[in-house]
Amino acid sequence: MTGAHSIRRCSEEEQPAILEIVNAGAEAYRGVIPADRWREPYMSAGELREEIDAGVTFWGYEAGDRLLGVMGIQPVQDVDLIRRLAVHYLLGNANESGEVALPIDLPLAS
Repeated sequence: MTGAHSIRRCSEEEQPAILEIVNAGAEAYRGVIPADRWREPYMSAGELREEIDAGVTFWGYEAGDRLLGVMGIQPVQDVDLIRRLAVHYLLGNANESGEVALPIDLPLAS
């Protein structure tokens, strides 16, 4: 992967991209996610809105001009909970164990 990489807060306008990444990530785990928890789509636009309204902030991993990964973080009392973590399918098969390696020297955007 070439070009600029960054981790930054996602904007409201990126909700369709967030949904695409979350749902594609869930698809990779079809059959692993218990059948009683699986649904189509795995996350709807309404559910995303509910999470944002409940205080979940989405941060994104961007390479070049493309959002490739998202993480939803929600502060609860004295901890920050990771509510969602997904990467675009292009990154999802980074190694045989299923781990995704992202560059560790990513600049954090404020």
